[in-house]
Amino acid sequence: MFAVLFDKNFKALGTKTTYYCSSWSLTRRNFEMDSLTATTEKIDQSAKAVYIGMFNDVGRLSYLSFSGRPKNKKGLTTITAMDLRRIFIQNCMISYASYQTSPTVKAWVTYLLGIPGSLCASYGVIDYTIDTSEFDQQTVAWVDGSIPSANAIGDLWEELQAAMMRYNFTVVPECNITTDSSTGKTTGSIKFVVKMITKTYSIKLSDFDEARVMNDSTEVNRAIAYNKTTGAEIGEWWLCSSPSTGKETIVPLASAAYLVKSGSLLTRVPARYKTFSDEDPDKAKSEALNELEKNRYKGSVQISLDAPLAKELKNADIWCQAYIYGYNSADDNTQKLLPMMWRSEDQSGQVKACFGRLDDYYYI
Repeated sequence: MFAVLFDKNFKALGTKTTYYCSSWSLTRRNFEMDSLTATTEKIDQSAKAVYIGMFNDVGRLSYLSFSGRPKNKKGLTTITAMDLRRIFIQNCMISYASYQTSPTVKAWVTYLLGIPGSLCASYGVIDYTIDTSEFDQQTVAWVDGSIPSANAIGDLWEELQAAMMRYNFTVVPECNITTDSSTGKTTGSIKFVVKMITKTYSIKLSDFDEARVMNDSTEVNRAIAYNKTTGAEIGEWWLCSSPSTGKETIVPLASAAYLVKSGSLLTRVPARYKTFSDEDPDKAKSEALNELEKNRYKGSVQISLDAPLAKELKNADIWCQAYIYGYNSADDNTQKLLPMMWRSEDQSGQVKACFGRLDDYYYI
């Protein structure tokens, strides 16, 4: 890989066109921030850097992110980059009320993605565009009560994460950098694109050497919401899984009890409750649903994509999911559906992937 540091106007820094990376490591994540580190020979004027572009051997841009603050030492420049999606880490006023009447997933997500651009319209904003067209290609039903009913200060990234997990999509930055051959001027563009998690693979763990499997956690798997003003219960929901598909869903109490009794759904054991209460009933409900969304697919399967049988997966995009066979080592026929959590690669050529939303830090 080759690296280029750019200033805020996408002007390349340093005396060379590109800088060979003696070491680099990139981990792309679905629902959390990507991470990138790279080391090159010293790049002059790196203090002016805003972006880092990673280019492959044929000069094609593979990845773009914020450069952070490059460090120069002993003739080398070390970069610890930051995901472009960090612009969505904002604590701001969110217009929940505007999306209570006939809401659609596309309108809600488009609004959330546009907040940084409108919030920082005068200063401190990066130019970017939004593409949520995949919602037009796949109908996604709005979940009633999934957002508060009154405008309030909220965490923008948490709202986006809740939407991503609830409606099964991720947000991917797509970037383009071009240089005018006549003027030598370089321009760049950033577009945040919604990618639906629909591509599904089948993985048999016995085909992979030393697959690392961590079992489901005993996190909260049932939630209750109350109206704080009246004391009335608004609803109760269970986190259940389908024994036939291994897919986990959030189900209202009445339906869950019936489906569990009939054997159509399974519940986690032991049951763990968390209760929410607010003067805004919809806020209490949304918090309850968000808690269960965070705990869906709390398992982890880490595999090396260098295995001979991983050829198809090695080129898989981060926005995918997989039926895992052998997740329970005592039953090789039972499947468990898990979304890809991250995909990593480095200068050694080693590629790894992790399915499921249970990361290593959970056990620390």
